[in-house]
Amino acid sequence: PAGAVAFAGRGEFDGVMTGAFRAPRVDGLFTGEDLRAFDTLWGSGSAQIVVENRYVNVKDGVVRTGDSEIRADGLFSLGYPREDGGEEINARIRVARRDLDSLRHAFGIDEYPVSGLLSGEYHLTGSYERPVGFGSMTVSDGVAYGERFKEATSALRFDGKGVRLDNLHLAKDTGTVTGAAYIGWDSTYSFNASGRRIPVERLAFVTFPRAPLSGLAEFTASGSGTFGAPRNDFK
Repeated sequence: PAGAVAFAGRGEFDGVMTGAFRAPRVDGLFTGEDLRAFDTLWGSGSAQIVVENRYVNVKDGVVRTGDSEIRADGLFSLGYPREDGGEEINARIRVARRDLDSLRHAFGIDEYPVSGLLSGEYHLTGSYERPVGFGSMTVSDGVAYGERFKEATSALRFDGKGVRLDNLHLAKDTGTVTGAAYIGWDSTYSFNASGRRIPVERLAFVTFPRAPLSGLAEFTASGSGTFGAPRNDFK
């Protein structure tokens, strides 16, 4: 059905099933490989799970691919929207060095032009496509709007319509950028930022091969709009 979570991969389960055949309770240890959901490959993993009432209650869940890792504990619905009107997720999730491109695809925001390795911790509730909650993140070896940066950190607030980035701090070579941003799940955005002591020769948007620039830049910037029709102002 529309909105169902499509799972794929290979796995083993060791546990017990109790209750009625039409509505059983399944409790045990699951291990799997090449696990996929939300059109995204998550890797191999394991978890203690309880399956009941079309929910999976996960304890000590871990999924790994390459040198990245995602750990999760909490409640996940096996389909959405739920006929009983219940929440689809209520979980704590910890991420270490996960490729941000794949996570953007899972959340359906491929248009958001930010890549890198994501680490952080999050508490999400509500619906899969419109979560509510809070957390923090670190993005290392990143690229945003064509500009490379060493590391970015921010507190996060999910409000159901998007995510707000507070106390954003970005390190680019010897310079720093601070600010705040809002990313909407409907592909809208807004931000404000200020930068200090940014090496001009490391700024992609002022690179002119025939007339190379050098020095240290300071700037303020703001923007709002959609990813398809952005409007950004720089000074």
